[in-house]
Amino acid sequence: MGRTALIDDVRAAHLAAAPWPYAELDVAALRAAGHRPVPFREFVLKIHQRCNLACDYCYMYEHADQSWRERPRTMSDEVRDATLARMATHARDHDLPRVRIVLHGGEPLLYGTARLAEFVAQARATLPARSTSACRPTACCWTSGPWPSSARWASGPG
Repeated sequence: MGRTALIDDVRAAHLAAAPWPYAELDVAALRAAGHRPVPFREFVLKIHQRCNLACDYCYMYEHADQSWRERPRTMSDEVRDATLARMATHARDHDLPRVRIVLHGGEPLLYGTARLAEFVAQARATLPARSTSACRPTACCWTSGPWPSSARWASGPG
């Protein structure tokens, strides 16, 4: 089977399985009618792969698929920098005055307060500098909560 035939088979399977969006969504017609996509304003970034809890209902860490063990524990500085640069380009292209960055995991607090502060500082330096709108990023963490140094974190990077 050639590449074109394979692509056609995949498209046919998509159409059969899910008429929307594959058959019923006409992007060209929407654009011709003046519709413009809404740009992303919130980015969820998985900065730490591991978790310090062992919840029996956890779909990630407590079930059969244990491939997470082979993945890097944290987001590398190179991935962070490339991600922030791309977010800045997106903010510039869409003239966004602000974006929200949600730091996620596993448990994002395992990244460490110093690295979290560095991440937020890097975001605040990169986004306004590379976007024409002087985009202001805000950051928050999705966390499981039980963290022994939470009082220290409350006075952390903001």
